[in-house]
Amino acid sequence: MLTATVGALEELGHRAIPCPDPLDAPRMLDDLGPFDLVVSDVLMPGQTGPEMVIGLVARRPDIAVLFVTGYAGEGAAADFGGRTVLRKPFTIAGLEHAIAEAMAFDRPAPPDQLAAE
Repeated sequence: MLTATVGALEELGHRAIPCPDPLDAPRMLDDLGPFDLVVSDVLMPGQTGPEMVIGLVARRPDIAVLFVTGYAGEGAAADFGGRTVLRKPFTIAGLEHAIAEAMAFDRPAPPDQLAAE
């Protein structure tokens, strides 16, 4: 599913950088520099998406988050921190809409933008 999601993101014009292991995500976050959005599956080996995102957002509270899940249940909104959740299977149009919704989520401005204002 990772390859298909990366392909769909690229088809929409985004530069997608896959991270197959959620435990590598903090290091990648530090190495990448600025970026806008984390797209995370909910169930992954080693760490869940919500667990991974808690750590990433603690480091970068300005990043947007989109959770993708094939889980058929509703899941508690609290499990996702109120973040956007896209159910699999999804269409390109559905992904595009979910990205826009995730990007509109109220996030604090990055620290360097706060200093410039």
